[in-house]
Amino acid sequence: MDVTLTYPNGRTVALEVTSQAEQGTQERDAVLAREKYQWPNPGVWTWSIRLAPAASIAELRRRYARIITVCEQAGATHPWQLPWQTQWHDPDLRWLIDHPEVTMLGMPGQPGSAGPGPVWVHADGAAGFVDEQLVDLPAAVDELLRVPVIARHVRKLLAHGADEHHLFVFVGVGGLPASQYLPLLREVQVLPPTVPSLPAGLSHLWLTTGYGPSLLCCTPAGWSNYRVLD
Repeated sequence: MDVTLTYPNGRTVALEVTSQAEQGTQERDAVLAREKYQWPNPGVWTWSIRLAPAASIAELRRRYARIITVCEQAGATHPWQLPWQTQWHDPDLRWLIDHPEVTMLGMPGQPGSAGPGPVWVHADGAAGFVDEQLVDLPAAVDELLRVPVIARHVRKLLAHGADEHHLFVFVGVGGLPASQYLPLLREVQVLPPTVPSLPAGLSHLWLTTGYGPSLLCCTPAGWSNYRVLD
C-alpha cells in the first residue's frame, strides 16, 4: 500500500497511486525532459521534431543530424520535399519514410542571424474532438478501470482493510480518449453528469493529468473538482 492514514475521528484510509498512458509515453517524456527538449544542431536553421510514443529515440538520434544536413543543403524545410529518388535511396531518409511517428520541420533563420537555431524535440500532441461537457468521461473511466495494470492496483487497494479506499491515477496521453483527456489539460468548467461504475469498496477515484489545475475526484455520490495548480 502506498499510503495509509488515520483521521482524528479514528476512520482509516488506504491510498494507492498509479498512472496510465499509451505505451512508450512516459519513457519518451522522461528522456526528452532530461535533455531539456533540445538536441545539438548540425546545421543552421531552427528545427522542430515531434515524436509519437512509438518512436525510437535512439534510432532517431543516430539519423537526425544527417537528415537535417541533407535538407538544409537542398533548401527543403520538410524531408518529404526532397526528390523521391533521394528519399528512397538514402537510408536515413528511407527510415523516416517508414516511421511516420517522427515528423521534422525546418525553419530557415532570418538573413544575418548569428549562430544555428535550436533543434526542439517534443512529444507529439493529442488531437481530436473535445468533450467539453465530459459527458463520456464516466464511460471512459469504466474502461480505464478495466485496464489490467489499473485493475491490479484496485484489487491490491481493496484487499487492505480500511474505512475508505482511494485510487489516485495520473493520466497521460492515451490513458483516456483524446476527447476526454484534452479538457483535463486545463481547468475543468463542467463536471460529468453521471458517475462510472466504481468497483464495490472503492470510495474515491482521483484523476489528474499533472498539467491542468483541476484534480477530479469521483465517489459513488458524484464528482468534485479541486483546484490544485495555478
